[in-house]
Amino acid sequence: MMTAALSAQVAQRITRVISVPLSVDFENGYSDDLAIVAENVKPLLDLGVAGLTT
Repeated sequence: MMTAALSAQVAQRITRVISVPLSVDFENGYSDDLAIVAENVKPLLDLGVAGLTT
């Protein structure tokens, strides 16, 4: 099962080997709680992910 942490790990691996913007399918932030969604999104922003889809 994909989790927010696993999504961030996969995104990190991908960003190491590509030179184009990365968009991540982020399954509604993996929570219904907006504070948790914000916590889940931060690692992706730190990686420079260009976009998120839900």
